[in-house]
Amino acid sequence: MKSRLLELGCTAAIAALPATAQAASPFGPGERIRWSVSYMKVQAGQAWAEVAPAPGGALLITGGARNAAWYGRIYTIDDEVRSLWNPAGPGSSSYATRFREGGFHQDQRMEITPDGIRVERSQRFDDGWRSWTDSYPGPGLAVEDPTTAFFRVRLLPLVSGESYRFPVFSGRETWELRVEVQPRAMLETALGELSVIPVRVFTHHQGDLEQKGRITLYLSDDSRRIPVRAIMHTNVGPIRADIISYQPPGE
Repeated sequence: MKSRLLELGCTAAIAALPATAQAASPFGPGERIRWSVSYMKVQAGQAWAEVAPAPGGALLITGGARNAAWYGRIYTIDDEVRSLWNPAGPGSSSYATRFREGGFHQDQRMEITPDGIRVERSQRFDDGWRSWTDSYPGPGLAVEDPTTAFFRVRLLPLVSGESYRFPVFSGRETWELRVEVQPRAMLETALGELSVIPVRVFTHHQGDLEQKGRITLYLSDDSRRIPVRAIMHTNVGPIRADIISYQPPGE
């Protein structure tokens, strides 16, 4: 399998795309996606992502996940994320999270620049909540957060058999996300039967739902690159998200 190192090339190449190519982006303001989340083949909650305009040509991406009422007796998930992102420039500049995953409760706000990263953090411990601020060296180039990274994947060429890499900051360190593109396949979805691009995404995740190995993401094999299914392998078993609704940009 060929390997294409994108630490510098991915963000630089996308930033250099002409205006006509930027207009052909598979996502934009107005896009809304909802997924049904299942565990052990039983519907356990929902997840969503929305894109809105932000000043200076940036995008505001919000999303989250919540458990179904019945599943809360077994395990609670109430997560929200918020990213300020310029896909044609410096990448993610702000990333806020609210994680409530079982016994893991944490709020974070990250200000991200190539020269430095500041993280304001509050976390619940056995003796109560603690708040503090950490500073980290910048990677010296555009960097993604865990949310914008998956939107960045939708912008990649995604040639079967190829692999791609780019840097992501998740709260404590900058690490390299790796994407491996699998052969096209057909998949039955709530949007109908679609040709899809399966990609294996090797990443990190903080909290009780520690990611073990990879996420398999299925994107529609068309100009929209809709994430119609995702399977995340965790320390509590695989969690699957299937699309239930899609609103395209501009609506």
